[in-house]
Amino acid sequence: MEIQMAADIGLMPQGNRSISFSTYNTTDALCKKGSVVVSSATSDSSACKTTTSAGANAVLGVIVDQGDPNNSGLFASGSQVSVAEAGEVEILVLGGVTYAVGDILVTSTTAGVAKKIAAEATADQIGSVRQAITTGASPQLISCWLNIVKRAA
Repeated sequence: MEIQMAADIGLMPQGNRSISFSTYNTTDALCKKGSVVVSSATSDSSACKTTTSAGANAVLGVIVDQGDPNNSGLFASGSQVSVAEAGEVEILVLGGVTYAVGDILVTSTTAGVAKKIAAEATADQIGSVRQAITTGASPQLISCWLNIVKRAA
């Protein structure tokens, strides 16, 4: 496991920005910086993908690499990406929502995008919001304290 300084777009509060991460290979073409990824249902433990299941389990973390600028920031399927497992990161969240500091995040029905926890009692908790914000209409990057909590059914 390697500790590195995360690059950001100025959203993360000053302080400790260190994160721990692992490298995975994407198995879909919907991944980009800030995407929440889960373990792929393959025999390859180094594979990850986005999910469209609200309150999913098997969350691995959040992609911290920048995708292809000529492809809307997306990574091609099979790309190698760095996935943060802990620390402060920028995460994609649903648009049109007001977030408060401390809100707990889980996966949403939008591929790779997180949302505030609602009735997902057995969902993996991704982390907590680090900035108060009302997002625009589209998914948006916000600051998150990534602390994945695995929950059993």
